[in-house]
Amino acid sequence: MTIRVYPSRLEGEPLETHETTERLSIAEWMLSVAPDFRLEATELHPTVRLNGQLVEPSEWELTFFGPDDALDVYIEAKG
Repeated sequence: MTIRVYPSRLEGEPLETHETTERLSIAEWMLSVAPDFRLEATELHPTVRLNGQLVEPSEWELTFFGPDDALDVYIEAKG
């Protein structure tokens, strides 16, 4: 499973690439790479697509991914 973190939705290469063989929820993975992550702080959340499908932050605790999935994270300015 490859997790790619992009600086924006514009074309370009990812800032970070992570690999995992574990089955995790999106929220679990966020906490593993960003210990200060808070699910309640929705205004700060990136956009997340699992296998090309948008996953809303309210679903991150219940949405699991595994080795055969593709998770793309887009950091976007919000305000």
